[in-house]
Amino acid sequence: KNIIEIKKIMRLAIVLAAILGIIGCMIVPHVKSTLVEEFGVDHHIWGDLLQKYVKKNQTLEGISLSTVDYEGMKEDERFEKYIKSFELINFSKFDGEKDRETLIALFANMYNALAMKMTIEYPCKRDVFGYCDQRIGSIVDSGGNGLPLSEKFVDTVWKRRVFNIGGEEWSLDDVENYLRGHPRSELPSNAPQQLYKPDFRLHANIVCASISCPDIYNQAFFPELLDMQLTLNINSFLGNKEKGLNVISNNLHMSKIFFWFEQDFVKAVANSNNTYEKTNFAPIGFLLNYLYPDSFAYKTLSSNHFKTIKKEEIQFFDYNWNINAEKGKQVQCENTRRCFVFEQLIITIVVVTLFVLCICCLFCVVCCFLCCYCIRQKRQKKGYTTIL
Repeated sequence: KNIIEIKKIMRLAIVLAAILGIIGCMIVPHVKSTLVEEFGVDHHIWGDLLQKYVKKNQTLEGISLSTVDYEGMKEDERFEKYIKSFELINFSKFDGEKDRETLIALFANMYNALAMKMTIEYPCKRDVFGYCDQRIGSIVDSGGNGLPLSEKFVDTVWKRRVFNIGGEEWSLDDVENYLRGHPRSELPSNAPQQLYKPDFRLHANIVCASISCPDIYNQAFFPELLDMQLTLNINSFLGNKEKGLNVISNNLHMSKIFFWFEQDFVKAVANSNNTYEKTNFAPIGFLLNYLYPDSFAYKTLSSNHFKTIKKEEIQFFDYNWNINAEKGKQVQCENTRRCFVFEQLIITIVVVTLFVLCICCLFCVVCCFLCCYCIRQKRQKKGYTTIL
């Protein structure tokens, strides 16, 4: 009975958090985030940009989502001002435990802004010779070196250290890995103290500028409202039946995010002092702690059938990496050099090599014929009979 009462209280707390979250979103413009602003980063600027350039309840390629007006974002000088403010951050003033909410809000906002910056700053595809004339279709096209399976190479969009944060070069992976609790030794030298108790709701709150990513929240994250905002977004993501969670013919479908980052949720459950429900697939136990009790996602995952489901039995949605741009609002590519596709390059090299080999063979045949002819002429002059 005590367990049942505790669950009822937890569910009531989640409902209250949702109500407060909605109220919180209404008062975000008036929130004073003094600690963050003291270090030169004003999240109100980012919030105003998101309000203006993010359009909710759109559909791209059969998936409902919030889209972004990237052209408008690029032309708005406030966007560059917000990005430039990252350069002045002094991480030595932050404490990984005392300033936990401040750091999570800061890094989550930075990740979302820098992912947009990547698609805006590098709108052209890269082939093996550099940037060329085709517009990127995906943020993945902004990195790599034009090679297939480029994620196996160091220079991917996630690992490119092209963003100045606090005077050091950071990558998108660096920002995300800080939020995931990676030690400072794996991050740029100016990284703040290791984050105390990472909050893996972040996986539904940081957005990689792609269609299958969680929707970009149209408000900036603030330390004072962080818990409500993270819960609101994870419910929104799991409520999306095209990319978050769905049940089709009694088969559970989930976002690949929960497949890729399963170990994060395993750690969260292991370190939770039994506050999460025990499930065979750790992300399910984690999510049940934050989903609204009346939601489709909660009712689905809380059933005994899905609590005991194994990862191998779950079907994960194909991940659509195409850009989450509002139709006609993606930044145009202005390069003029024609793109050279890697496969075309290989075919060209093979064809040229075969052509050269054919020429060489033909040259050898001609040389052999001339040599034979010369030998025959010499033999005839000396009176030898030859059948050459």
